[in-house]
Amino acid sequence: MSGYLVDTNADEADIQMMVPHDFGKLQELVVAVIPIAIAAASAAMGFRVQVNHARPTELYTMHNRTRNDLTIAANQVAANKITEINITPLLDLATLNAKDYLGIIFSRVDASGHNTNVMVMGARLKYQTQ
Repeated sequence: MSGYLVDTNADEADIQMMVPHDFGKLQELVVAVIPIAIAAASAAMGFRVQVNHARPTELYTMHNRTRNDLTIAANQVAANKITEINITPLLDLATLNAKDYLGIIFSRVDASGHNTNVMVMGARLKYQTQ
């Protein structure tokens, strides 16, 4: 597998895509990661996620939401197994349209007790057609 290795503070994965032309309604947006190592059963994984979307000619930050404390409990992941992290609540659903450009910045939060070493594979957008 290939992707972005996010294993030190401030490492980030940048994911870009265009919302499909037949997009009607969002069902789910997830970031797919592979945890590299789980040091302890009690070590949560901590991330910062920023989501932007805009139409051509708009500022890319036109619709911007950030979460600085996205925490995934250690019992929800296993080393070397693909894990999907749901980031749907970060999207401004009322303004997301077909052919919008969508960007995701997925970065590590270096906090006490966090064990965040992952390979970020990309994102999956699940939707209903119009």
